[in-house]
Amino acid sequence: LLHVSRRKPLRAERLQIGYILGEITDLLERAAGDAVQMAMVAAPDLWSSMIDPAQFETAVLNLVTNARDAMPLGGTLTISGTNLRFSAGEAAVLDLEPGEYVSLVLTDTGIGMSPEVLDRVFEPFFTTKDAGEGSGLGLAQVHSFAKRSGGTITIESEPGAGTSVALYFPRCAPARAAAITPQRRPLAERTRLSARILLVEDDLRVLNQTRLALQEIGLQVISARDGEAAMQALRMRGDIQLLLSDVVLAGGISGVEVARGALALYPGLPVLLVSGHAEEVLEKFGAIDEFQLLAKPYKQAELLALLVQMLGPQALPATP
Repeated sequence: LLHVSRRKPLRAERLQIGYILGEITDLLERAAGDAVQMAMVAAPDLWSSMIDPAQFETAVLNLVTNARDAMPLGGTLTISGTNLRFSAGEAAVLDLEPGEYVSLVLTDTGIGMSPEVLDRVFEPFFTTKDAGEGSGLGLAQVHSFAKRSGGTITIESEPGAGTSVALYFPRCAPARAAAITPQRRPLAERTRLSARILLVEDDLRVLNQTRLALQEIGLQVISARDGEAAMQALRMRGDIQLLLSDVVLAGGISGVEVARGALALYPGLPVLLVSGHAEEVLEKFGAIDEFQLLAKPYKQAELLALLVQMLGPQALPATP
């Protein structure tokens, strides 16, 4: 409970939700996965709200990954933004002050939730997922973030009929909101992950650059410059949560062989391979469609999005 109740100050900025969503669309699509069709419908005249952008993005990522997990066979996820005015009576139902709000609604076509589950979704550590697949903190964190932002969260769901999650944030005073043009930090500065990964790369310059980029988003990085060193690290440590390796390595052991060895030691370990000649190299090693692959050169945002997708919501930090 201390993990959930920890109070990290909100660094709120006057922002339009649609603007933030536009910046992280690629990240959300990666998190949703190929089997999920994602549609984003935000009103062009959305009001501005005082929002901590980093915590907002973490909250939305949590909701998107929950929606993905609720659609194991694929489906549709719709994200919509709307301006709303609540009367005193309408606001009282939501435990809000009457006035103007911006809503963000995520609706999926997934398996839905029973009334019993719905009653407990905001309880810390409550989860319907198998052991190791979720901490049960995601929705509790999102609920806390929404309330601390002056808004709230609601969920509607029925078994077999999907789920709709709505976030509500108070509108900023129009005159003040119109005077501000947000200056946004790079995505990597606003998204944090918590996990330990093994990075395998024989080019020292690339190794150092990648390690620094991963550490900047909160990851703990163990590095190796060849396949033998990577296998030694895997055998000696049981706490590695993802393997990130170049395919072609010096020393005679390829990244594909490292990946296969890693899975022999730790079945189910997420593996991401990178290569400048992706299809040709995997075909050479007989590994077409065997592993997740990222083609070089890649943008840092592409790598980050894949890591979010592969590590899952448990790698996202707490949103107090």
